[in-house]
Amino acid sequence: MSRPEVDEPVEIVPPDPRWPADFEVEAARLRGALGADAALEHIGSTAVRGLAAKPIVDVMLGVGDLGESQRVVDLVLTLGYVDHGGPPERRYLARRGDRAFNVQIVERDGDLWRANLLLRDYLRRSSAAADRYEAAKRAAAAAEPFLLAYSEAKTAAVEELLAEARRA
Repeated sequence: MSRPEVDEPVEIVPPDPRWPADFEVEAARLRGALGADAALEHIGSTAVRGLAAKPIVDVMLGVGDLGESQRVVDLVLTLGYVDHGGPPERRYLARRGDRAFNVQIVERDGDLWRANLLLRDYLRRSSAAADRYEAAKRAAAAAEPFLLAYSEAKTAAVEELLAEARRA
């Protein structure tokens, strides 16, 4: 059975201290294409010091109106990204090579933007929460070694952590 290109194998690796610098370098490349005021955030596990992760730096790019984001997508594509589309609330692009990056284009200050930042900041503040998240990710990767099923397998853990973060 063939899998969509976005449904790549999942590997959880030890934390890499270069991930924050990798984000900064890629953010500078993106700002070079999009403009200095582009809204970019480092999200996901690579944005949390000491957290094991897929060796892919996640970048969140905020736009005013996702329905009008094609110009932004076209500019990101010039940097070697592949457009994988996505659900109505998010557009997903990926670049693989020496260092791997995902760009999620979302509505700036929308629900997904706020949730991604809330989860990231909570995991940065709470080592216990980060440890639980890492355990959930490792279990999901062991059970579901491809990205789409892996993401689904850890959804309950993410929702639980988001609920905790909202109460914290």
